Amino acid sequence: MNGERLKEIRESNNISRKQLAQKIYVTESIVQSWEEGWYIESPSSGEVEEMAEVFNMSEEILRNILDLPEEDDSDNNTTSFVDYIDAGVRAVKHIKKKKNK
Repeated sequence: MNGERLKEIRESNNISRKQLAQKIYVTESIVQSWEEGWYIESPSSGEVEEMAEVFNMSEEILRNILDLPEEDDSDNNTTSFVDYIDAGVRAVKHIKKKKNK
């Protein structure tokens, strides 16, 4: 993953690390770890999807810019299950956020 590019995109959209973290439901330290290159894991497919929405671009373009591999439908079942749960949690948070407006 190219963290410098993530930082450039984030800054060009006038979004702080904290704001991005809140929008994609991760901690600020995770965003920092991606940008500075000391991350343990690259963003999940759900996180990439959320970032693409925040930056108003397609997931494919964002993956290319960040040098992330294309999502592979042949992932093992554990990864797919984790992404499924992750997407569900994000959906619930998104719904709650809209209700509170």
